[in-house]
Amino acid sequence: FVLFCVTLMAMFSVPVRGQSSGTSSVASGAPLIIPAEELLGEIVPIRKASIGTKVAGRLSSVPLFVGDVASVGRVMANLETQDLELALEQTLANLLRIRDLCMAGAVSKSARDAAEARATVNEAQYREALQQQALVDLGPRLEEKEALRAQVRQLEAAVKVARLQLEYAYLRAPFTGMVAQRFSDEGTFVTTTTPVYLFIQTDPVYAMVDCSERLIPQLRPGMKATIRLDALPGKQFIGILERVPAMLDSKTRIARAEFTVRNPDMILKPGMFVRASVQFGLAESMNGVDR
Repeated sequence: FVLFCVTLMAMFSVPVRGQSSGTSSVASGAPLIIPAEELLGEIVPIRKASIGTKVAGRLSSVPLFVGDVASVGRVMANLETQDLELALEQTLANLLRIRDLCMAGAVSKSARDAAEARATVNEAQYREALQQQALVDLGPRLEEKEALRAQVRQLEAAVKVARLQLEYAYLRAPFTGMVAQRFSDEGTFVTTTTPVYLFIQTDPVYAMVDCSERLIPQLRPGMKATIRLDALPGKQFIGILERVPAMLDSKTRIARAEFTVRNPDMILKPGMFVRASVQFGLAESMNGVDR
């Protein structure tokens, strides 16, 4: 009788197929939240440029040092400009002289001097020289006027070039950013290939993280990531994915994903190690089995 009772209890204690045993907290068919992925990487500047002057010369002023901030268009260095200023003044003077001659309807002084010289060569050429002098006194011919106009155009172009050369003697910030390195000091002779500064944009910055091949298809522009740094414990930042990586490294099967992070206080420095927590979404479940 005791054996019979034990057998009955064992039979009724077996759960019916399809019923929950009471230990699972996820109902059949409910979505399962995938744990956030932690991606590792570093802070990098969005823009970085080695900048220098567009003309050669000797540096007269290099006022900024490492860590200094410059807004777009600010003068960051300049060359000695005396030679460039004199060249511009000389070109302007030549232009004004030729313009005055053209407006007055007169030929150049060299043409008059040549005619007078020919008149004093010898008596045999006297009559011919007189005729040429008379033509000069009457005014320039059509071809001479055209030559003067062409000379005016050439000098106008030369003035523009001289002004441009003078402007190129000033090094201006190409964007708002910070001096990361300073390569040259006052008195240094630089060429067009000599860098004066390494200049970087510091707000916003990129949190560039390694993303494995299996996660690439799940990346979407606008995805957010929680950015944490070992160097700034207790602080976290929000990064936004601007674009999906275009390619992977064929050896490591890893792509670099760039999350844009605001950095108004400039506490995020390029090279800092970051951890980015990315929630890739939900996975649907059917009958307790993930699809």
